[in-house]
Amino acid sequence: MSGLRWLDAYSGQSVDELIAFASQYRVDSIVLAFDQALQQMAERIGLAQLNEVELTIVAVEALEREVNNGGYHQFFLNTPEYAPFVVAALKRIRCPKTSDISASAISLLGLGQQFTTNQIQMALNEDIAGNLIKILYDQCDRPYYDCDEPITDRLFAFICTHRSSIRLQMDDAR
Repeated sequence: MSGLRWLDAYSGQSVDELIAFASQYRVDSIVLAFDQALQQMAERIGLAQLNEVELTIVAVEALEREVNNGGYHQFFLNTPEYAPFVVAALKRIRCPKTSDISASAISLLGLGQQFTTNQIQMALNEDIAGNLIKILYDQCDRPYYDCDEPITDRLFAFICTHRSSIRLQMDDAR
């Protein structure tokens, strides 16, 4: 990765154009550009209108961004809408260890297989003493940080494999 530049932001490129940037730009910055484009599209058409491949990208990127900046508690607090999808998304990109850690974090919230954003928020609100943050840190955040799965590289490989299913521009999302 050294020597490659950072892609500052998504600026209207096609899927194939972004993928082609891998020879010039860091893969993590390219994956972030995909996430930015899909987030913009989700704001216009709604999260429910994203297909499985697109949802995989945004869910994994939300997990990476939030857990790396503040742990699973921050993921649940800031992006609860992705929690119901993240375990399956991680399995799809072949990150079974991280998928198991994420499933454990969801389980620690006391949620079953099918859960809603409201249930996540209720579970967080019930933790007045902040015990859940420590438990999540000990049982999930630390294993996540110690995990050796190359999440970004596997997500980029997933993007390349499923490129025909990814819509980045408004015309593609209609």
